[in-house]
Amino acid sequence: MTRGTGALVGSFAWPGGGFVDWCVIRGHGEVEGVRVRDGDWVVWCLSGSVGVVAAELGALPPPGSSSAPRLLTGRRWRPPGPLRPR
Repeated sequence: MTRGTGALVGSFAWPGGGFVDWCVIRGHGEVEGVRVRDGDWVVWCLSGSVGVVAAELGALPPPGSSSAPRLLTGRRWRPPGPLRPR
C-alpha cells in the first residue's frame, strides 16, 4: 500500500494486463474498492466499511473467469494523487 493524499491506496495489477483492482481507505467507514479495465474504465465498484469492501473485493472472481465483471460502466476512475500503475 502507498500513502496518498489523505488515503491509503493499494492496487493489484492482474497478470496479462488490462485489469487492476484498487482499494482506497480514507477512514474506517470510508473505503472504496474498484476494478478498472484498460487504465481507468470501471467494471466493478463498491463503497462502505473496511470489512465489507475487503470481503467483496477478495471474493471478486479473477478477470479471466466467466463470472467476472467485464461490462464497462461508462464511468472513469482515477486513484487519488499521483498513484497509477506503470
